[in-house]
Formats: sequence, structure tokens, C-alpha cells
Amino acid sequence: MVVAGALFGAGCGDSKNTACDPAARPTCLDGVSNGACADVAHNPTCAGTQWVCPSGTIPQDECACLGPPPGACTCTTTGWSCPPDAGTD
Repeated sequence: MVVAGALFGAGCGDSKNTACDPAARPTCLDGVSNGACADVAHNPTCAGTQWVCPSGTIPQDECACLGPPPGACTCTTTGWSCPPDAGTD
């Protein structure tokens, strides 16, 4: 499920991003279907005391699968699931 404007824990300060903790900054990706995410990153913004991903994106750690599916594989909650020999030919 795509979460618009997802918020993340503490680490931000003012609206000018001058006090945001770079170590707490998430990578935001376009959420596709079934837990799959595109492999294009978007910058979050700091709002008050939390990082916020742009609308239509989710943090990478919420993605079960990243990028286009290899071969005939499908995305599951634990990652790519591939039939025998899928994507190896």
C-alpha cells in the first residue's frame, strides 16, 4: 500500500532543514503494487521534528521488492518469488 506523506521518527529541526539529522533521513521510493517499489529515489523533507516522504512515495525499508521484476518473478511480502529458471535465461 502506498502511504502518501509518510512520517518518520525524530531527527529534524526547523523548516529550513538546518537541524535535521542526516543519519535518520529515509530514502523515499515510488510505491508500486504488492509491496514492489520503483528504483528511483526521491528526497524527503523535514517537517517539524520528522522526515516526510513526498506524496505517492514510501520509505525504502517498507518495500518488499525493489526495481523491475526479474523474468517471470512476482513480488511477495518476503521479496521476489521466481518460478524455476525465471530470469536466468
